[in-house]
Amino acid sequence: MIRAFVLLCLLALFLLVSSTAAVAEFGSGKVRFTPVLDLGFKYDDNIHLQEDSRKSSMVSELRSQMKVTVDNQINLTSIGYSGQYAIYHSSVSDSRLDHMFFGKVHHEVLRNLTFDFGGAYQMAHEQRGAFYIVGPESSLLEPDGFRVKQFNGLFVLGTGESKGRLEVSGSQQYLNFISRKDVTANRNHESREGGVTFIRNISPKTAFTLTGLYGTIDYVSETPGIEARSSINQSYLLGVRWEVSRLSIGEAKLGLRRKTFLSDLRANANGFDWSLAMNWTPLRILEINIQSKGSFDESIGLSNYVDLKDLALAAEYTLSPKQSIHASVTGVMKRYPPTTVKDYIVTAVLSSGYKFSKWLTIGLAYNYVRQFSNRSGFDYGDSQINISFSVSI
Repeated sequence: MIRAFVLLCLLALFLLVSSTAAVAEFGSGKVRFTPVLDLGFKYDDNIHLQEDSRKSSMVSELRSQMKVTVDNQINLTSIGYSGQYAIYHSSVSDSRLDHMFFGKVHHEVLRNLTFDFGGAYQMAHEQRGAFYIVGPESSLLEPDGFRVKQFNGLFVLGTGESKGRLEVSGSQQYLNFISRKDVTANRNHESREGGVTFIRNISPKTAFTLTGLYGTIDYVSETPGIEARSSINQSYLLGVRWEVSRLSIGEAKLGLRRKTFLSDLRANANGFDWSLAMNWTPLRILEINIQSKGSFDESIGLSNYVDLKDLALAAEYTLSPKQSIHASVTGVMKRYPPTTVKDYIVTAVLSSGYKFSKWLTIGLAYNYVRQFSNRSGFDYGDSQINISFSVSI
């Protein structure tokens, strides 16, 4: 598997060198082949995310992505592959190779009727560390491996100029762990979700939205009774989208959510559901993003579910057409009802990129993560220093 990944990286490098063949005419459309090759090095001072038994390591990362896009103005089709090989020099057992194959089709049936269909297959691993609900697991032989298959579709009736627009979406995902099945089997599940959103333009720059979501989560290996975690999830949200002279673009939603367990032995949950995404450009060279969300997430065994709330602030400052600086701070609060467990996670990132040429970019970054928990042994801090070299067309 590693040899095949290296060969794919060499193929991407060859196509980058011969970039004149990356775009070709095909009938009435264009075919574009986009290879990206990224080489990174980082120092991580706490690779297992444990404060009591910290372990540091230099990490080499090789990332490759190749995507083929066919565009004939009515249809847009893309397929691709991305992979990452991470080598932990002080902890070889943490080294891992992850893959993803993906594809997407966009079709314009009529001027005011379009649909999108996409899918992906992922083969990846979880990082070992104290963020596991069942406790610190750095003594494992290797990170837990899993497979994900996902499909999604979107139908849109209406255009941006229409008074009203209807969006119908659907998705399906399968999660399957392939290692330590005696422990991870109860995390395998299949999830489905369907949604309908009605958008009503009240001005050229403002629109109201009404969204309804209905989904099911089926755990594959669970048995009826108190261990059953399969559930039905519903959300109903009212929102607004706005644009203010290109200085501010955003969307805010607020509504109710409900989680109904199929087992009578688990208490159902109700709560508020909200999301905020805003882009603000006070200066031509400065861009600020604000995001916040409140929702339910799946538990992996500690509780019935996870009550998740987060807030993220990010800023992008363009020093020149070739150089920019990025800074972000994210705060996350996790509750695990019906227990009293709470986790608070703060993440800070400072990075800069410099584009030496149209195909070579060099990046520097510093990442810091700090978790505070009322569970003993689950507090930790982690710092990472990164340098990367990205080659693309």
